[in-house]
Amino acid sequence: MLHPAEDGMKFGTWVLVGLLAAPAMAQVTIEPRHIHTVKGKREVDVRYPHTGNAAVDKVLGGYAKGTAGYVDFSKPNDDLNPRSASMNFRVLRNDSQMLTVALDSNLDYGGAHPMPNGKFFTFLMPDGVEVFLPELVYGARGLKRISDLAKAQIRSETAKTVMLTENLQYDIDSGAGPYSLEHKSFIWKPDELVLSFGSYELFGYPEGPDVHIPMAQLADVVRPNPRAPQPSFDCDKARSAIEKTLCGSVELARQDRSLESQYAYALDRQRYYIVHFSKNAQKEQAALDKLVAEQRAWQAERDRQCANGEASCLAASYKKRLAEAYRF
Repeated sequence: MLHPAEDGMKFGTWVLVGLLAAPAMAQVTIEPRHIHTVKGKREVDVRYPHTGNAAVDKVLGGYAKGTAGYVDFSKPNDDLNPRSASMNFRVLRNDSQMLTVALDSNLDYGGAHPMPNGKFFTFLMPDGVEVFLPELVYGARGLKRISDLAKAQIRSETAKTVMLTENLQYDIDSGAGPYSLEHKSFIWKPDELVLSFGSYELFGYPEGPDVHIPMAQLADVVRPNPRAPQPSFDCDKARSAIEKTLCGSVELARQDRSLESQYAYALDRQRYYIVHFSKNAQKEQAALDKLVAEQRAWQAERDRQCANGEASCLAASYKKRLAEAYRF
């Protein structure tokens, strides 16, 4: 049996050529679907796309129903139960290689303004496999390239209107850092990568500027087969049974990346506290030491319990760690 990366190389090479070439004819017909419920002063008004592709519709329909489900008509309004939930959609790319859809939602709790949330979904066509930005480029090297280019553009655009204070610099470094790209909203076009920064991703409520990166600047870090698993490390260097299993499962690879990105963010934030809250530097250093110690302890436990690389053991270990660690 071929390793997933090898199994997909022939098709993956076609993907690489296709993703960097001119877009072909649209593959799916988009039909709008609507969830609309009104009871008293409560309302759900959720519009989302239906494509006829089972894999795509499962993801988009599930997200739409989840958004509608935020409003519990049986309970009184409070901080945890919004008065209304609304959502609309935009089709950003629809051709033979990719489908990208933006779902823009708002939850209204009766405050100064609704709570906005924009989420992009990208699918490899024609099978409809959902893909994330770190799976389109080579691991840490590719994410660093994207992050460096994005931060430079954001700084340039921001400096045109406001002074780049130290706090703003940190917001940009954090919001566009490599660890923040795991679930970043993006449009992978044939000629450029577009990153979209929503509310609270960079500067609080205001949305950040869109970033446009020419694909020519990324060509050497694009993976030939984005369907192959991409954990937080280079699978070419995988040696242990655990590493080989992570490199053989898309879901496990995603769990590994997710945990690594959360850990990196937590470390970065704690180091910032040490520098900028000098009165509590000793306390913040102790918190940093605890973060490192806990992550090392979990990894040691994972390596001991799952030494043979059993997938179910690793899935349980990551699920538990992701549920208990780095809640912000």
